[in-house]
Formats: sequence, structure tokens, C-alpha cells
Amino acid sequence: MPGTTVAKVVTVENTGNNPVWVRVKLTPALAPDVADWDSLITVTTNSTDWILDGGYYYYNTQLAAGATTTAVVSAVAFDQTMGNAYQNAQFSLNVTAQAVQSENNGASALAAAGW
Repeated sequence: MPGTTVAKVVTVENTGNNPVWVRVKLTPALAPDVADWDSLITVTTNSTDWILDGGYYYYNTQLAAGATTTAVVSAVAFDQTMGNAYQNAQFSLNVTAQAVQSENNGASALAAAGW
């Protein structure tokens, strides 16, 4: 619905046995595609704990085994001016998470090798 904000929480859990560096790529899409839709849909991201660099959000803390990150995404907002062109359109946010070992692999996720 135009003018609404929907809570959408995206986190990453380390299900492995070792600490890791984490990065996430967010790929928004609208089907059917409507021109300039990306200016009317806002994805709220966490710029305190996540650093955007080169199209990826890097978690700025080493993620321990069994731990979960803070949310990289907390909400999606739909602009109030969205008109009839958006009826029956469906927004999706595809999330791709990657992790590499953190031990002996750089001082931060941005410095890590192996991505």
C-alpha cells in the first residue's frame, strides 16, 4: 500500500564452529517492472553496524560461532505518491550472505581476503 512502512528484519546467523567476517548483498526488484520505482521504495538499512562498500554491506564486527548479527535491514517503506501503475506489483528484496574465516584474515570484514 502506498504510504506504508513494513517491518522486515534481515540478520545473518553463524551456524559454523568458527568466527567469521560477514557481508551481504541486497538486490531489490519489482515485478512487473515500473519505471523509476526505485525512487519510491526505501529499504532502511543499519549504517551503524554495517558498512556499505562496493555494493555489499560488511558487518563491522567479527561474528562468533552460533551468534547472529544485528539487523542489516529493518524496514521497507512505500512512498505515498505511488499510483495505479503499481497495482498488483510485487516488491522483493533478494539477500545474498557470504562469510569467510576471520582468524588470521584481516582486521575487519573490509580487509578480509577470500570474498
